[in-house]
Amino acid sequence: MEEWDLTPDDRKRYCVGYVFSPDLSDVVLIRKNRPEWQMGLLNGVGGKLHDGEDSLHGMARECREETGLDIAVWRRLARLEFPLAVVWFFWTIDPNCRLARTMTDERVEIVDVAKLASTMDGIVPNSAWLIQMAISYVRGERAEWFAVREVY
Repeated sequence: MEEWDLTPDDRKRYCVGYVFSPDLSDVVLIRKNRPEWQMGLLNGVGGKLHDGEDSLHGMARECREETGLDIAVWRRLARLEFPLAVVWFFWTIDPNCRLARTMTDERVEIVDVAKLASTMDGIVPNSAWLIQMAISYVRGERAEWFAVREVY
């Protein structure tokens, strides 16, 4: 197992992904009902990884379950570690992103990226900058992925 998927201990494990249109003008997001601190906010597609499931397969499964999009190719963005959990973030470009549909009790929204860049209201705070970071990869960012350790 390579460094990307290593979990330092028995923390909860989650994945989050951002599906962009080919021209990067739109991104697929979810209007969250849970957890409580995310209620009513937009976040990427994703959720809790199953026992024994690696982050990439979990990301593909979560996207299919939440949006109906069957996307196999995901690019690494970041791994966020904090005291209670580890979250793997991914991004992808898909020509069918505008066909994403609500498959659960959390509403799928196709969001104009330019409007997101002008405000942080209504979005999970780390999604605002992670979306911009994902776009920077398309525009030439050379890092493979980055790690973030949240301290509080």
